[in-house]
Amino acid sequence: MHLANADEGADDREKDTIRRLFAAFMSAQESDHIEEAGKNIKEWDRKAPTAVDRDRRGAYMIEKRGFVDHPYRIRDKESGRATYVSEPYEISEEGLRELVNLIDDGWSAYIRADGLHFPGLTVKVVLERKEN
Repeated sequence: MHLANADEGADDREKDTIRRLFAAFMSAQESDHIEEAGKNIKEWDRKAPTAVDRDRRGAYMIEKRGFVDHPYRIRDKESGRATYVSEPYEISEEGLRELVNLIDDGWSAYIRADGLHFPGLTVKVVLERKEN
């Protein structure tokens, strides 16, 4: 049996379970790869591309802006450099415009298919502050 035929003969509930197990396996593999590369995974912080200050006490919020879903930050343990990742199920037209605006504001952005959150159903939007 080939992997492409793994769900042959399965009902919808069984197919969903197979997809979820496969996604969990792929997510764990990618997470391990990140850790092995000397990086760790954290929440978005106040330096995130869509962070908005809320008050003088340091509170902030992360705005969704049409492309932010399941956000996390990958921090290089040696350099401290942060890469911001969002893994939406889809990117709206508004979200594409927001990404272009971020590029214009000094961020680099690219979209990949190797995310952590439900691989195969989400896309990975990667954002890094451009070096001056």
